[in-house]
Amino acid sequence: MSEVQQSVRYSITVPLYNECENIMPLYGRLKEMMDALPAACECVFVDDGSTDHSLELLQQISMVDSRITVVAMPQNAGK
Repeated sequence: MSEVQQSVRYSITVPLYNECENIMPLYGRLKEMMDALPAACECVFVDDGSTDHSLELLQQISMVDSRITVVAMPQNAGK
C-alpha cells in the first residue's frame, strides 16, 4: 500500500507566530522523525497571523512535502 493510500496514523500540530528563523530547523527534525515512523503521518502548521515570512516559508515547504499542511489565521489570535 502506498503512503498516499494509507490513512494517517499520527498527526502533529505546531502553532507558531513569527518563527521564520526556527521553521527550517524544526521542519528538518520533524521530517527525520516522520520518515522514521512505520505509519503514515502528517504535520499541520498553524500560522497565527505572523508578520514575518513564516507563512511564505511554510507554504514553500508544503509544496515539496505532501505531509505538511498549513493553516493561516488572518490575524494574531493568541493562545
